[in-house]
Amino acid sequence: MNTVRKFAVALAAALPMTLALPAFAQAAPGQPGARVEHRLADLKTKLGISGGQESQWQAFEAKVKEQVASARAARQNALRAVTAAPDKLARQAEFMKQRGAGLEAAAGALRDLYAVLSTAQRETIDQHYAQLESRGHGRPGPVHRS
Repeated sequence: MNTVRKFAVALAAALPMTLALPAFAQAAPGQPGARVEHRLADLKTKLGISGGQESQWQAFEAKVKEQVASARAARQNALRAVTAAPDKLARQAEFMKQRGAGLEAAAGALRDLYAVLSTAQRETIDQHYAQLESRGHGRPGPVHRS
């Protein structure tokens, strides 16, 4: 039970930051992945990643790109016509399982990166994710803007 509780606490702590990952996925029309590359490069510049932090950055960057590609593939898969309600719900459940596993992996990579960041860099990445969340990225459920 203690292990399950620790896992739940760790996941809950990392989830707000990893939920903002879809913001990286918004590619410019006709240029899939271009915005991902731009946002990651911008974040790396803002953080001022040093040589000693590069391996953790690369692991984080790889997980973000993997998560974005997985989400993109899942969206394309969802476009296939499924009309029966039970099948739709089953597809959604499978998508959520895959998304959860991807987010856990990304959270681990972010946690490893966060561990080697300076206090100023941590503040920068915390502000970055807070800004993404304030724009509706990473929130569960639909975000309605007027």
